[in-house]
Amino acid sequence: MRKVIVVKVSGYYVLNEVFLRNIVKAINEAKVTPIFICGGGIFANAVREAYLNYEVDEKTAHYAAIKAMEVSAIMFSRKIPKHVFAETLEEINSAIIRGTIPIVLPYRIVSKVNILPESWEITSDSIAALISLLSGVRKIVFVKKSPSLKGFDKDVCKYVDKYACKIIKNYGLSSLVVNGDHVESIVLGFISV
Repeated sequence: MRKVIVVKVSGYYVLNEVFLRNIVKAINEAKVTPIFICGGGIFANAVREAYLNYEVDEKTAHYAAIKAMEVSAIMFSRKIPKHVFAETLEEINSAIIRGTIPIVLPYRIVSKVNILPESWEITSDSIAALISLLSGVRKIVFVKKSPSLKGFDKDVCKYVDKYACKIIKNYGLSSLVVNGDHVESIVLGFISV
C-alpha cells in the first residue's frame, strides 16, 4: 500500500503548468497517495482586496478566503489524474480506499469543526494542518515558493503561520517544507516525511 500524506500546495503553484506536471511525476516516483489542499492564491488575494476596500468583516472574509481555496483546488485539479473532490473527512477516506487522489474542498470541514480563529491570521497552512490532524494522516508536506530552500526543511515554523506551527507541535505531526520549483525536492520530501 502506498504511503498517504497530506500535501499543502501553495496557491502560487495552482496555475503553474510546469509544477502541475512535476507534482504528478513526484507522486509516481515517491509512490505516495497525496491528500491535496491548495492555498487560495490569486483568488484569496481578491477576497483580501474586498476585505480591505469594502465593508467586509473579518469572519466573512475568513470564510470567503476558504472558498477561494476551493476555487484554487478546482483549477489545480485539471492536471491531476484519478482525482476526486472531497468535502468531508469521510469523502477523503473513501477516496483513499478507492485508490483515487482526494483534492480537499475545505469549507465544510472547517465550518463544521470551527476550532480555528476566524481571521486573517489563519492561512491555508493552518487549514492543512487541521485536516491532517482530523483525518488521522499525521504526515504533511508544505510545498512553498522558496528560492533559498534546497531539498527540504523540517523546521516548518519558519514557513507557516503560527496556528499551523502550534497544531504541528502540539500534536506531533511529521512535517516538512519543500521548494515547489524543484521536482527532486518534492520527491525527496514525499519520501522523507
